[in-house]
Amino acid sequence: MEDELSDIYRDLSMESIEQLTSKNHSESIEKLITKRKVLEHSILDLREDVIEPLKELSANLESDITAKKTLLGQLKTMELEISQKENEIRHVKYLRGEIDGFISHYVVEGKLVEILKKATNFYLIPFTDARYTIANIYSVTRRVKDRESHGLEISLFDARDNHIKSREQLSGGDETALGLALRIAISKLMGRIRPFRDSERQLPLLNLIIMDEPMASLDSSRRLAILNNLKQDKSFKQIFLISHTDNTIGECNSIFLDEAIAGQRRLTYKPLQT
Repeated sequence: MEDELSDIYRDLSMESIEQLTSKNHSESIEKLITKRKVLEHSILDLREDVIEPLKELSANLESDITAKKTLLGQLKTMELEISQKENEIRHVKYLRGEIDGFISHYVVEGKLVEILKKATNFYLIPFTDARYTIANIYSVTRRVKDRESHGLEISLFDARDNHIKSREQLSGGDETALGLALRIAISKLMGRIRPFRDSERQLPLLNLIIMDEPMASLDSSRRLAILNNLKQDKSFKQIFLISHTDNTIGECNSIFLDEAIAGQRRLTYKPLQT
């Protein structure tokens, strides 16, 4: 037993029981044993109150880290897809510029200019009291942000001043008359375009034009001249004209929407008297 006790002292780096109790602040070995048991129970309580919740928190954090890694992988995939889409958009913008250029330079400027000039002048001359005719339609290229934008510009011959003018030099009324003449001419030409040169020419199923407040910036005399010209023009079977300024347009079927009275509006139809 003395040998065993010497081995225990050696393992504890102690020389005697007194030194062991003194170092652990106990009066005797029995109290030291009691203190050890109390410490064991304290450790068990600490394991239940602190260590287990910490383990649960650690497991939750690991699960959250796994979810974040999965989300990070998804975001990287999305970033790659966005990069591919951006490349596609840049390519589409490039193709759009090329197509616009082809339409402006080859189709319009090369093939349709004279046809469009003739059709527009048919309306522009009476709309401007024979003052303006289109001198030229030509393509232009502008730089818009990161791409080239192709478009068309128009120069006009002013018979009164005997001078070539750009669209920006026109008055508001003349510019409105030009826009109206150009839109009517394009609508007229659209009904006559054949898909192929050898296609049979056919009349459009719907031969009409709809104009929403086209003459708001024109004076009464010019509005009257345009209306008279449109009524004499046989290019369209029907013309729908929406206006907030002309209460009496003349010989036509009319629908009037009166101002609200007592919260209600009244719709009146006045057919053409034949």
